[in-house]
Amino acid sequence: MENDLAITPELVRQLKKALEAHRRAAQEHEEKAQAIAMMIRGASVLDPDAILEAESPKAEVHDGDTASGQDLGEQSIPNTIMRLLSSADRSMTKLGLRQRLVESGIAPERLGRNFSYFYTSLKRLEKAGKIKKRGRLYRSAS
Repeated sequence: MENDLAITPELVRQLKKALEAHRRAAQEHEEKAQAIAMMIRGASVLDPDAILEAESPKAEVHDGDTASGQDLGEQSIPNTIMRLLSSADRSMTKLGLRQRLVESGIAPERLGRNFSYFYTSLKRLEKAGKIKKRGRLYRSAS
């Protein structure tokens, strides 16, 4: 018996659509799992903003963090971003920076749900003049 299934552009579109739906469902599942974990730790899930705030503390830059001998995974996200950008030999994209943060020992959970704390930190560092953005690339201001 011969297989009658032909790979057509329509089939490819349907498969891509199904894959995207699966990814969205996985993201929703992850968010629910995080909410349950917060509930177990005693946080209220009645207010979704409370979960975001609990996961994403305000981005503050403390000049002493990088010199205090802290483990890289314990340093503040903004200071680690600044350290990575100042030691990089070229500008970096958000994705590249996020990957380097995780590689340097920062737990992905510390970057916030959907990386919200990471993006907030980038924007605050840019507004404070600590980093520069040109197009899609970031570099140290110094």
